[in-house]
Amino acid sequence: MKFRVLIFTFFFLSILNCNSQKLKCCNTKDDVQRILKGNWVIKNNHSSEIYQYSFDGKNGQMNTFEKDKFENGRIPLNNHSSFIKLRRGLFGGFKIIYITLYGSRKSKIKYLDNEKMILETDLGELIEYEK
Repeated sequence: MKFRVLIFTFFFLSILNCNSQKLKCCNTKDDVQRILKGNWVIKNNHSSEIYQYSFDGKNGQMNTFEKDKFENGRIPLNNHSSFIKLRRGLFGGFKIIYITLYGSRKSKIKYLDNEKMILETDLGELIEYEK
């Protein structure tokens, strides 16, 4: 019986370790904020949206702009920006929590460097962004 518990525990911890994201670029929230700050677009997408991340202390904001209007006065697509919080995951890595007037959602940061970001949505979809 003890052997089965030991095997189950090892198997469970192995699964958790495989699902945790180890960001080579970032060990702290400040590191993540520094790299995340700026303008991002979805890679290989013909959308006209730019996602602008900015931080003021612990909390941040994500605004969405149209590319053609971004240079001409930064006109938001929506009337409400998302407030964001960074949370360290239980087993490593970071999550972005987006908070709007209509609710909240989370994305796991699977990969992040100065030019590329991959987020995993609540539904398990991977979305690649580039600066």
